Amino acid sequence: MKYNNENGSVETTLLGLLFSLSFSSIVIAFLLMQAYGVQVTGNYAPISMPDGGVISPLQNYQTNQINDNVNYVSKFGSTWVYVPNVGRVLSNDGLSYMALKGVQPVNDVYTINYQINNSVLSDYAIILRYTNGDLNQLVVNVKADGYHIPRELPVGSYDAFYFPRVNANQNSDVHIKTVYNDKLGTLDWYEDGSLIFSASGLPSELPFITLTRFFAGVGSSTKNFAVESINAGSLIADATNIVQQIGAFIDVLAKIVLWNVDSQFLPLELNLIFIKTQLAGVIICAIVIARG
Repeated sequence: MKYNNENGSVETTLLGLLFSLSFSSIVIAFLLMQAYGVQVTGNYAPISMPDGGVISPLQNYQTNQINDNVNYVSKFGSTWVYVPNVGRVLSNDGLSYMALKGVQPVNDVYTINYQINNSVLSDYAIILRYTNGDLNQLVVNVKADGYHIPRELPVGSYDAFYFPRVNANQNSDVHIKTVYNDKLGTLDWYEDGSLIFSASGLPSELPFITLTRFFAGVGSSTKNFAVESINAGSLIADATNIVQQIGAFIDVLAKIVLWNVDSQFLPLELNLIFIKTQLAGVIICAIVIARG
């Protein structure tokens, strides 16, 4: 039987689906680019230095040998200043996080090494997943009674993990290594080469909340707390050229519609729900119209 489409209902449905598909894809691509930068394309490469070398993942704050294009400082009432042979030092009291962007996992694991100068013997925080303070933020707070990993709530927080250790914040010069799996929610914490604790079941990320993520860095509220160095393993830079940004956005948009980006950025199930169902509707409407 020939389908009667005189009222144009199928064409109207098709146009509606095309608009909805375009809008959904553009919004998702934009959010992914905001959150992860060019790495979401899967086509990034190590940063090349002018001398032809590859960028070092080691940020040496004692000698100020850092890579500003991958170094991010978030200020909350205080600033980090360079003090020769000491490092990046908090200039005054007031909570401030210093985070690295472009940090890359190896087999889903972020392995970060820190050299901390805590001559002021104060509390401080090591970043696992920094998200500008929203519900997905995950840090290790090092305090006098031990190690706290709070779970942020709309109002307040609670300890998702706590490991007791008397005077945990009283080591004035300490090398810290964190081995963190963001997918599995596991953490191994080392100090001066010794495993101090292991954590599992750490809070996973809630969807559609976070636009900015950093997986390495330090926070403190105390004047003269210092960071001597951070070695974050593999680093990449965000695209700064507008042509690169547009090209990366188009790449991500096409991948979202035609198949998907890496599932660590957008789970396939979400793509199927928000994109592929609409795409299937577009295809069905097109077939109906083509058959008359």
